[in-house]
Amino acid sequence: MKYVGYVFSLILIFFGIIFLWSAFGPYSANPFTRLFGGIGTIVVGVVVLVLTARWARKKQREESGKVEITHKVDLTGDLHLEQLDCASCGAPLDKKSVSVKAGAVHVSCPYCGTTYTVEEEPKW
Repeated sequence: MKYVGYVFSLILIFFGIIFLWSAFGPYSANPFTRLFGGIGTIVVGVVVLVLTARWARKKQREESGKVEITHKVDLTGDLHLEQLDCASCGAPLDKKSVSVKAGAVHVSCPYCGTTYTVEEEPKW
């Protein structure tokens, strides 16, 4: 369906250019009619082109069904990868247990059910 919209809009733009071109030709009986007709045809072609492109992007997003959001965090100090353990029961935690909400790091332990916020101490 999107290809039909693209082809139709390109045909309209093509004929609009031809109308504009013929408005300034030597055999033009009424140049203003062709001039306004050409401008109108080009405008309609561009509108159809834009609407088709928006519809195609919306359709593609709906078909993918997934929205990916990337949040990059700039930490103040040096970061070393270590094993994260629960502060309550000491069980090892995986990356599913850690989430970032409202700019704070929240940890929830799947073993004991404790939820707490990790506070970053200043480097100085």
